[in-house]
Amino acid sequence: MQNRSALITLVAMYFFWGSVAASLDILIPIFQSHFTLSPITSQLTSSAFFIAYFVGALVYFLISMNGIDILNKIGYKKGLIMGLSISTIGILGFLVASTFNSYSLFLLALFIVAFGFSFQQIVVNPLIIQIGSPETGSQRVSLGGSLFGIGATLAPLLLSVSIYGSLNNTDQLIDLTNINFPAIILAGLFVLSMLIISRVELPVAAASEAIEKELGALKFPQLKWGMAAIFVYVGVEVTIGSNLSKYLQETRNFTIVESASLVSLYWGSIMIGRWAASVDVFKLSKVNEILAKIIVPFLAFGMVWFINDLKGGNTVEFMQYVPFILVAVIALLISGKDSAKTLIIAGLLASVLVLVGLFTSGSLSMFCFISGGLFCSVMWPCIFNLAIAGLGKYTNQGSSLLIMMIIGGAIIPLFQGYLASMMGYHFSYVLAIFCFIFLAFYGWYANKVIQAQGIVLNNESRGH
Repeated sequence: MQNRSALITLVAMYFFWGSVAASLDILIPIFQSHFTLSPITSQLTSSAFFIAYFVGALVYFLISMNGIDILNKIGYKKGLIMGLSISTIGILGFLVASTFNSYSLFLLALFIVAFGFSFQQIVVNPLIIQIGSPETGSQRVSLGGSLFGIGATLAPLLLSVSIYGSLNNTDQLIDLTNINFPAIILAGLFVLSMLIISRVELPVAAASEAIEKELGALKFPQLKWGMAAIFVYVGVEVTIGSNLSKYLQETRNFTIVESASLVSLYWGSIMIGRWAASVDVFKLSKVNEILAKIIVPFLAFGMVWFINDLKGGNTVEFMQYVPFILVAVIALLISGKDSAKTLIIAGLLASVLVLVGLFTSGSLSMFCFISGGLFCSVMWPCIFNLAIAGLGKYTNQGSSLLIMMIIGGAIIPLFQGYLASMMGYHFSYVLAIFCFIFLAFYGWYANKVIQAQGIVLNNESRGH
């Protein structure tokens, strides 16, 4: 790969996104205790984060409607640096918020961080596909996704140690200024990234034609339905994890502490799948590739187990999760490197397992729900790859529309919460079945549309 330095730089962005997103799980209870917030009000912490993605992508899209494609005008490098600069301002806003002891300022700071992230994602997702062979485009996204998983796994631990001084004393009230040190460190990493990016050679914006003053990207049905797919995908990924603790408290009488390790296993499952999918980018021999796809997921599983055991978490039942990982590995091997096929198989398997979870109880039901993370892990780049196929000069505009749909992570969990208020958390997971079935449908439909348009898809693509 000729652009190896560019690849390393771009996948590092995924680490930042995963680190900050997962850190919300630490910040929510801190803010809830310190500011004496209601459960609903405390959720504004994550809502501010996800809504900012929508707003950021919407701003880009509205500008593109006026015939101005910012990325074509300033280039990918300056666009990425701009996004990082915005996020850096947001991180430094934490210092101001802690000084004034203001929850509103913390929400504003988080909003600004994610606003910058939205612009970074508009840049990185199409660019990481373009910097190398198109046949392995989504495998590079997959490699980035593995860094996302590592960041999401490690960041909450490092943040807990930094704030509380240990991994276990997370129930004590703290002075909000304890957040300042990790905020300064993260801001420093953002600045360092900007310096590195300024010295790394990145491709120029791909679309050389001037974009028309219209909703040109929406001419493509694969994009319109892809927007819905991203909305549903992010929503189902977030809702399974965000309601898991309440489900375990309701069905198994687990405490919040006992539930924490199993919630961690769910998010770890996303990392497990992404590690497996990222194997393709290394161009191994067929035999070594198969072996790696079998071994790597269990190495990731071991990492998740070790981290939770280190925290003194509830890992007694973790071994029972091994068969679910095997099912996911077999599914990845069968689906090969085809985005549409992978999305169809992952969506159908996930819906079947959630259905089994609805009509069983105990460990089987619990792990059926948690296994949704294994299949969610490979969906993002499959959807993205299908959605932007053949968009040409509208690729950047289409990318902004897709990133806008990340707002599904703020909306679909509310629907599950509504269902839970009527039928309990256990049966509220019926929502996930409909989500996964829709995602499988999109894989079939998008592939059909793309073939009808005569577009040659990167059919060796899978990942996140």
